Amino acid sequence: MKIVSFSLGQGNKYFGKIDGSRFFIGSRVLFDGGKGLMNVTGTSAQKYNRTDFRPVHGFWADFIHPTAMVEGALYHTLNTYDRAHFTFTFLARGRR
Repeated sequence: MKIVSFSLGQGNKYFGKIDGSRFFIGSRVLFDGGKGLMNVTGTSAQKYNRTDFRPVHGFWADFIHPTAMVEGALYHTLNTYDRAHFTFTFLARGRR
């Protein structure tokens, strides 16, 4: 188990730190009268790509593609502001 410290910086951005390494968690956002966190930024290597999974999972790689896109398509997507209350990541195995 690792201890994570959290901090607010750069106005509305939350960061975590594990073993001295700082990482972005999400931005504080307002939505429909509530507050939450959002992180839908990342590199193309951090995004779900159905063609990477098609050889192993066939039809299912394409079937889940629309869901992946509306959830940010990132393996670390975060939103805590809508009626789902908490969405963390698009759960799929990472790239090989």
